Amino acid sequence: MTVEMIDILMRLVTLASLVFAVWTTRDLIRIKRDLKGQGSVLSDVESSMSTRYIDKFPAFNKDIRVLLEGANSSIEIVCDLPAYGLISANDEWLKIKALLEARSLRDDFSVSLTCYGKDKRIEIIDEQADFIDRTKDDFFDRYGDIVFKVLRIARESFSRTLYLERSEEEHVRVLNNALQHCSIKETNQRLPLYVWIRDDSEAIFAIPAYSDEVTEHGFYTRDASIIRALKVFVVRIKEEATTRT
Repeated sequence: MTVEMIDILMRLVTLASLVFAVWTTRDLIRIKRDLKGQGSVLSDVESSMSTRYIDKFPAFNKDIRVLLEGANSSIEIVCDLPAYGLISANDEWLKIKALLEARSLRDDFSVSLTCYGKDKRIEIIDEQADFIDRTKDDFFDRYGDIVFKVLRIARESFSRTLYLERSEEEHVRVLNNALQHCSIKETNQRLPLYVWIRDDSEAIFAIPAYSDEVTEHGFYTRDASIIRALKVFVVRIKEEATTRT
């Protein structure tokens, strides 16, 4: 079997596993509808599922933090920006950053991050800036204090160029300081999936929607076959990425 055939096979396995996860979530939505008003029963059903839908971004950043807090030996992350949730979930991001920094200093612990390189980061941040520019009042009503605290940008001084410059500076600062002891790779290929894996046994993965309404939908899994598929996905992405120096 050629390398190309193996790669195609692994991609199909990954896709099949994720389709299963999404299909399971559709079943859960149906169950929720059928069990409406029976909260305790519904809670039992959800907690027993090995793969389940969590929430939309940024609500599931808390789940990411809880997942990573329970890691004993390794954390593997593939996501678009190194400071994931920098503005939209800043409180959770600060906790995750502190956790990653502390764990990466341990000799018995492995922290690996694969994220976009500079060119792709700028493209993604520019997309964010465009959205903010079109929803400026609503965005600053909700996140204005955080934007000023983190990026030093006030509502009246906002511009796409300034947001792009300050955001990129902050992501680079995170890479060079808090995450400097992590194993970091960068890619400029569009990521179809974001992944956070704990100890090769549990994971959260997010499927980007690339829309103004929702940027990612988050899922939790402890299903061994899906974990294996996610690991294959991570390996393929890292093979095409370059080590940050």
